[in-house]
Amino acid sequence: MSYLVRYEQGDARGMSEGGILRNLSLLIGAGADMTVGLLCGATYFVLVNLSAYQRLREELAAASTSKDEIDEVSVGRLPYLNAVKLNFKDADQFIP
Repeated sequence: MSYLVRYEQGDARGMSEGGILRNLSLLIGAGADMTVGLLCGATYFVLVNLSAYQRLREELAAASTSKDEIDEVSVGRLPYLNAVKLNFKDADQFIP
């Protein structure tokens, strides 16, 4: 990533635009793979913990009456969901 930043800052040691474009699919794929693994693992742990799953459902149901009301701001105000989301960051410790 530092090579990309260096390019943006005009540093000669940075990766060229062509180099960035050639490596773009690798960079996106690596990030997507990690994200998919974390989301799958975290979702699994929520689903096998019935009390956590039920509490999340209740909090989401109480916070909105329609799907249109769910947005980044309203979700940011949900304490239990945010606590679970913080634990998603630690999920990589439990996922092989």
